[in-house]
Amino acid sequence: MNDEQTTRPPVPENPITCANLFKAMAAAQGDLTNPKKDTKGYNYKYATLDQVVAILRSVLPKHGLCYMQNPIPAGDGQVSVQTIVGHESGEHISSVLTMPMVTNGQNNSAQNYGGTLTYIRRYALTSVFGIESEADDDARGIDPPKKEEPPKEKKSGKKTKLPSQLAEE
Repeated sequence: MNDEQTTRPPVPENPITCANLFKAMAAAQGDLTNPKKDTKGYNYKYATLDQVVAILRSVLPKHGLCYMQNPIPAGDGQVSVQTIVGHESGEHISSVLTMPMVTNGQNNSAQNYGGTLTYIRRYALTSVFGIESEADDDARGIDPPKKEEPPKEKKSGKKTKLPSQLAEE
């Protein structure tokens, strides 16, 4: 990830001024559930934005919380969303998430922008509220898995055993 893709969220100067918000967030997080990961795509299962939003809408108002998400200007080929979490006391926090616009060669630029915006909104909400919306693959999706090479025969005619084969003995 390069510096253009990384945006740090603003941190309140005095966290004590957000005491009501943080207390409500803690209570809400105790009531939030992870959405069902039943949508398949991109080599993994995930929950859609509407599933995440439905869970938030059922819990946040009970704790005096709300959120807003606004697209904000970003550099060429970038899409940014500001997520603001507010409390009925007037306290609020915000963060900005910026990602490169996804292009697949089949959609027009408006469709690419919309798809990326939906993706960012889902990631921002799940991050802010501590919801898991996809199976955690521990970053395995970044690089394809490497296959173990079959053992090569030594000149003596014996095969070299792989570490996984030694463990079976």
